[in-house]
Amino acid sequence: MFTVRSPVIATLLLILGASPAWAGSDDTYRADRRESQQMDRIEQGARQGDLTKREAEELLTQQRHIKNYEEHIKEDGKITLRERMQLEQKQDKANRRIAEEKSDAQRR
Repeated sequence: MFTVRSPVIATLLLILGASPAWAGSDDTYRADRRESQQMDRIEQGARQGDLTKREAEELLTQQRHIKNYEEHIKEDGKITLRERMQLEQKQDKANRRIAEEKSDAQRR
């Protein structure tokens, strides 16, 4: 029988064993993290003047569409590989668009 003698190791094993990212129980963990990072980049661009008000609104609308798609594919309780790939493609496109809009010559 395996016994953990160190309380620190036992605590780490308990935490890691219960973590959704570790266990793989949340199929959209990566997508959620990317969504958060993209929203941060949009907010930063708007604050620093790299995005016009209209650009920021369009990018936020694109993020809402991606979120709606994510919620739609979660409805049946299972996300297929194809659905996950489509979600990632939408996020890749949004990522490129954020970078393009932030680096164009328009200022607010």
